[in-house]
Amino acid sequence: MTSSNHFINALKFLQSNHDAFDVLIKIVGGLAVLPGAAYAVWQYVQAQKGPFRAQQMSFYFQSCDAAGVLSNYAKDSPEWAAAEKRFWVLYWGPMAVVEDLDVSRAMIEFGEELAQDSPGEVLREKSLALALACRSSVSTSWQLRLGRQAQRPRPESSPKDNYRK
Repeated sequence: MTSSNHFINALKFLQSNHDAFDVLIKIVGGLAVLPGAAYAVWQYVQAQKGPFRAQQMSFYFQSCDAAGVLSNYAKDSPEWAAAEKRFWVLYWGPMAVVEDLDVSRAMIEFGEELAQDSPGEVLREKSLALALACRSSVSTSWQLRLGRQAQRPRPESSPKDNYRK
């Protein structure tokens, strides 16, 4: 059998199996599109998380700022009064939408100490715990490696002259 006979036999085989070959090509083509479609869906989902994460970060910073002021300023200062209002608004509203379990626990612990009129050193400890919980949450949700931090000493007093007593 010559090479031209092999070629003719191959053509006859392709003609007789045209339908099966056509189906195979369509299946392979369809499968080739799937990774691209999956990647497009993944990108869309990631893009939708952006605004939520940005709002989460904003509320985390606002909560930590309010807790920091409440644990360091005198109770009769205007800064303290504004921070107390802001903390409770965040506590009963926006933070409940964006916080994870650890941040929620830290907010509750700070809120309980604030409601009990705990001294500044207790509030500073809880404020720091809140900040670290927010940091951990951001690190996880944004998939960031923020690295380790030095351990702060127990907060017995604030360096500010007008700290809460």
